[in-house]
Amino acid sequence: MLLRQFQQGFTLIELMVVMLLIGLLSGLVMLGVGGNEQRNQLLARSQLEGQLRQLALESLDQGRLIGLQTRVEQDKQYYFAVSLDLPDEQSVMPNAPVLSSLENRAGQNAPQWRPLSSFKAQALPDGVTLNIEPLQIVQGHTWPAGWPTVVWLGNGESRPARLQLNHGDQLIGEPIYVWPSGRVDTKAPGQAGLP
Repeated sequence: MLLRQFQQGFTLIELMVVMLLIGLLSGLVMLGVGGNEQRNQLLARSQLEGQLRQLALESLDQGRLIGLQTRVEQDKQYYFAVSLDLPDEQSVMPNAPVLSSLENRAGQNAPQWRPLSSFKAQALPDGVTLNIEPLQIVQGHTWPAGWPTVVWLGNGESRPARLQLNHGDQLIGEPIYVWPSGRVDTKAPGQAGLP
């Protein structure tokens, strides 16, 4: 009678195939994790653009000055909407000289920017920052000190600005522009082909 020998353990080829499969699966998981972070960053940019459009409409609808400010708390950046408290006699009317009536006010009678209760502060994803820079469209025009960089005047006009989300040195999507006409767009004011 012949005795059969039983094989114990795995062959070298079987071990190599298992190691190759583990390597491929771990690579796919790493790509998926990195992809989620990038998707979250692009989602934050899309939400910011939508909320800027909402603030522009709310300012025009309510006839009030609304701005956008940022703050940093515990290494996380937030953006939130603020509204300027104006006396009833200074409510914003279409084509009213809003800035001329407010620029010279100082001291205790100056109106105060307050958080807008209908707009919850939005946290940016970890490592993401929002840079806001004003655009000087009209030469010689200055804005009152202490005003937010982005302001809608309640009459369809706004303080022009460029907003860009960054993750470290890397830009997230295209810049978002707020035009003097209050329009929110990915094209800069005055670019060819646009009104």
